[in-house]
Amino acid sequence: MKVLLVKTSSFGDVIHTLPAVADLFSVRPEIELTWMVEESFLELPLLNQKVASAIPVSIRRWRQSWLNSLPEIKAFCARLREQKYDLVIDAQGLMKSALLAKMAKGEVHGLDRASSKEPASHFFYDKCYTVEKKSHAIEKTRSLFAQIFSYRLKGMQLQYGITLQPSTNTKPKLFLLHGTTWASKHWPEHYWRRLAILAGDSGFDVTLTYGNEIEQARAERIINGIEGSELLSPKSITDLVKIMGSCSGLVSVDTGLGHLANAMNLPMVGLFGPTNPDLTGPIGIHSKVLVSDNLACIPCLKNQCRYMTEEGNIYPPCFENMTPERVLDSLTKLIATSRLT
Repeated sequence: MKVLLVKTSSFGDVIHTLPAVADLFSVRPEIELTWMVEESFLELPLLNQKVASAIPVSIRRWRQSWLNSLPEIKAFCARLREQKYDLVIDAQGLMKSALLAKMAKGEVHGLDRASSKEPASHFFYDKCYTVEKKSHAIEKTRSLFAQIFSYRLKGMQLQYGITLQPSTNTKPKLFLLHGTTWASKHWPEHYWRRLAILAGDSGFDVTLTYGNEIEQARAERIINGIEGSELLSPKSITDLVKIMGSCSGLVSVDTGLGHLANAMNLPMVGLFGPTNPDLTGPIGIHSKVLVSDNLACIPCLKNQCRYMTEEGNIYPPCFENMTPERVLDSLTKLIATSRLT
């Protein structure tokens, strides 16, 4: 049976779809699954070695100039129509993903009007399904797959289908994921600096990465003068997976790379201030989410904090109680538990 899965973006959303795919392969190992995904995330679906292939789509690049992209779009559509699928799944529930699914040859399945992010997308599906809209993104997609392929989720262990090589490090390392998009999701820089120092004092080396000049400058300030620390710039997702896999544990703000760490089943502490971890936070036996409750507005779901001032010592203030000491204590306990299991 040939299946096309449409889940193009974002980084975290693609990661959140991996458990549903792992569920499917556990009950229907004969399925040949092709995954349509944004070109910059092409490596993510293939982290599950049972995924047959991935089709890159370039909507993010095309929309910068639809007119200039027309020849490439026509060629993409022609290639998409060359293959006949027994079933096409739109696991995103957006108009763009519904259109992509409809262009493919095959019966299209997706979320119903009440369950989709963009309700009008359900008009493009041959069959629609209801999921709990307020549940975690991972569970929504798992429920969708279970309904489409008629299997029960009860008793099925959450897994991502990613196989890692054992680390050969002689000294434990911590990975600090300090970069994110919203200003309100950034953990205070002096907290990161204090955490790096405490980690070194506790016998850990510290690894940081960066994706742009701003992140590079911040990372350099965080680890400046700390023995055993390193700053890396991974060239690909595969490279990043290798770096993460060599670490004993991670600390991450709310960012897509944090979801990747969780998918790799690494001990991880997630730092959530303005966002709601109940909907998109890391879940697993080796992950812990820290959420402050010192402000009535948590979670505000805003990318700018209304309390933004230079007067206070902690910004954003929703992270005030999330101290480096508390974070390191939580992570070391997770690492110890993971070694036992």
